[in-house]
Amino acid sequence: MHPNPRKPFYSYGPIRNLDTLAEVLEISCEQLGRLARKANQMYRLVPQKKKGGSVRKTYDADHALKSVQHLIKTRILSKVRYPLYLQGGIRDPENPRDYARNAAIHAGQACVINEDIADFYPSTTSDQVRDIWEHFFRFPAGVADCLTRLTTLRSFLPQGAKTSSYLANLVFWRTEYELVRHLASKGLRYSRLADDITVSSSKPLTRGQKSEVISAVYSFIKRDGFSPKYRKHAIFERNEAMLVNNLVVNAHPALPVRERQTVRCLVHRASNTLNAGNGTVSDVPLAHIKGKIGKVKRFHARAGTRLSATLQAALTSVQR
Repeated sequence: MHPNPRKPFYSYGPIRNLDTLAEVLEISCEQLGRLARKANQMYRLVPQKKKGGSVRKTYDADHALKSVQHLIKTRILSKVRYPLYLQGGIRDPENPRDYARNAAIHAGQACVINEDIADFYPSTTSDQVRDIWEHFFRFPAGVADCLTRLTTLRSFLPQGAKTSSYLANLVFWRTEYELVRHLASKGLRYSRLADDITVSSSKPLTRGQKSEVISAVYSFIKRDGFSPKYRKHAIFERNEAMLVNNLVVNAHPALPVRERQTVRCLVHRASNTLNAGNGTVSDVPLAHIKGKIGKVKRFHARAGTRLSATLQAALTSVQR
């Protein structure tokens, strides 16, 4: 019997006891129990500033817990077959996934609807994580409880932990495939990049059809105790720049013009500084600029190559 391609699928047998779990994680049973008891005290808060100025709370686990989480990820979570509508934080050599490939799913469509889940990681509870371990993976209660302690922080899913993006993709394992099936029956595409949900149509949608899609997505989000982030709601149509994950998708994923202009200004400002002899290489944020050029090159190869050549010429002139 073939698994439903719209549902996550784990084909391996369950880990039946803590001794086996300890063996999988390459530690003793005593160490496993100690880590599970102390896990809440083993994180460091790493605030990340968002574009709008607000702060995202991310967490970094200490070495011992991080090592165990790495094995949980590679030996259990990575063994799941994730449907292609799940695009965030999954390592998949056969079907690489990231924000650009997520945007590509909706490129060239006539209508794009973007929704967002508010406070997705902190709103994902330890009970929901335990449900994944116990009922999706079919692990016995003791094993599920131990894995929950190792992958949650004070009863929520910590953004930044090695296991969190995989668990975030499994939070809706019971219901998401039903939403995808419902939308597909109407000729609509669906994808989710962590907390970002996108639905698109190859044909223009009426106001009523748009309302129906939005209602279906909001009902899906709320069913599991989450809330939509209403201010992130957006609808785009062909007569305007259509955005998915801050990429323009009218024809194919592309950077917005303003972002390209910003990178061009960065490169020219740095080049002018170096060419005029008003600074040295150490005065230029080289790594930052090269990263920006790399992003341009990914979506606009010729423009990115030109910017790279401009910067390299200025660097060469300084090094002579």
